Amino acid sequence: KNDRKDATGGQELTSQQKGSPKK
Repeated sequence: KNDRKDATGGQELTSQQKGSPKK
């Protein structure tokens, strides 16, 4: 996957909405 989703802490929405972090 992408390390971007891991940095935002939204590994659940990696493919769902990686453009919107679940902060």
